[in-house]
Amino acid sequence: MVPRATEKIGSLLETLGENHLVIHDIESPYGNIDHIVISNQSGVFLLETKAHGGKVSVSNGQLLVNGHDPEKDFIAQALNSTYWLRDKIHPMVNADVWVTPTLVFTNAFVERTAPIKGMTIINKKFLLNLLQKPKSNPKNLVIWENREKIMSSLFSKADGSVK
Repeated sequence: MVPRATEKIGSLLETLGENHLVIHDIESPYGNIDHIVISNQSGVFLLETKAHGGKVSVSNGQLLVNGHDPEKDFIAQALNSTYWLRDKIHPMVNADVWVTPTLVFTNAFVERTAPIKGMTIINKKFLLNLLQKPKSNPKNLVIWENREKIMSSLFSKADGSVK
């Protein structure tokens, strides 16, 4: 069963248009990846969706939800999945790939903050702007040209069968 917050973000992502490929619900060794977005101009994004309410902030490099540590280490889980995705894409494009890890809160006020360990933390209302902001990286075109191969690989199990 897909949580409502993940469905909300999925619906929002489907409005991106033809310059973006959106892949939902991918299994990684570190847990389920909610969404992957591949853009011809912006690169690759790994999105983890959280439905927490209240206020999200950062203090001393630590993520806080309503002033407390979250129940799980969202940052570690998302970063591990990010590295896994990067390593999975690399041989298909024969280039080092930057995957932008992003933690998206659907119901919380998110204080404006610098990324934690390279991870962007935002409220859903800023997500489309992030995904559509062009990044000058020649590898984006190579990744885009291999998007179908990447998607097929993500939906295949290690034994070659489709999940």
